[in-house]
Amino acid sequence: MTVFFKQGAVKLIVESPEDGATVQGNNKFEIRGLTEPENTLSINGRWTRVSTDGTFKSAVDLSEGENGFEIIARDRAGNEMSIIRTVTYTK
Repeated sequence: MTVFFKQGAVKLIVESPEDGATVQGNNKFEIRGLTEPENTLSINGRWTRVSTDGTFKSAVDLSEGENGFEIIARDRAGNEMSIIRTVTYTK
């Protein structure tokens, strides 16, 4: 049995989008940020790959109106950090 213990907060930085951003025209959008390379990451419950340098990016399709995204980073000890961002899309 292996037990992981980590003290301190899970690192999670969301570079894009800024909360409350408005996107017009193209509904293709990219969520980008940084966490620790060994962390797992999900966006709205979908697993997202974390690169060896800790960066992540995920392309999403926006629906017209308000779109919410919950980004969760989890370390090997099970600690989590969550950031919620809202983006408004207009055609």
